[in-house]
Amino acid sequence: MIKKCVVFPLRMLLLLWAVSCSDSDTPLFESPITEPEAGEQEEAPREVPVGDNDYFYLALGDSYTIGTGIDPKDSYPSQLALTLNNRANVSVNLEVIATNGWRTDDLIRAIEGKKRQEYSFVTLLIGVNNQFQGIQFSVFQDEFKTLLDRSIALAENRPGQVIVISIPDYTYSPGGKIYDFGGTTSDQIDDYNTFARNTAIERGSRFINITDISREGLKQPDLIAPDSLHLSGKAYKQVMERLLPAFDSIFPN
Repeated sequence: MIKKCVVFPLRMLLLLWAVSCSDSDTPLFESPITEPEAGEQEEAPREVPVGDNDYFYLALGDSYTIGTGIDPKDSYPSQLALTLNNRANVSVNLEVIATNGWRTDDLIRAIEGKKRQEYSFVTLLIGVNNQFQGIQFSVFQDEFKTLLDRSIALAENRPGQVIVISIPDYTYSPGGKIYDFGGTTSDQIDDYNTFARNTAIERGSRFINITDISREGLKQPDLIAPDSLHLSGKAYKQVMERLLPAFDSIFPN
């Protein structure tokens, strides 16, 4: 199930054992990227009528982006698009490129050759599976830079229209607390988020921290999805509310 891992250090063996004993049906690394069958053609993007109030939102990420464990309409991209539609009286066309278990390299492959290059804004939340699978941090650093640069290009080369979202901390969930390892996992997630924040600032993009919301999961069980691992619709509502102020300069009042 774990990709690109040839040598398994002790920590990875513990993770594999723990996953095999977990009750969760949706582990973070499940569902690897699917390659198209031979001769299969990429589906052409649907033509959407464009008006003065039409906006295109691209949400890039992994299980936390698609809302694994809950109804997809309760994911933060869906809640954000709906709220912006209602609040700003605009039409926000949402496209999500994310799958449960994706690392940075999976997402890079998924957006290669992306045909539409005119997204009004892009959100990027990625890296938890790099950390979970024990991929070298330097790999994340290199590939995150690539992803952010491509996100900016997809947003018509406007860095300010790209929002980087911090990685949630899965150890503050009933199904994820077995991966705490004395706080080491949380420390690593902080390192990932610090790098993502600094890189976003360097590129002129925005960074929104939502990790503290996830760290309330053991105190507030209703912030956790029924799978006991991912975030709930209530948690994603809080995430969406953190994102909203970034759009004040994008949409007309």
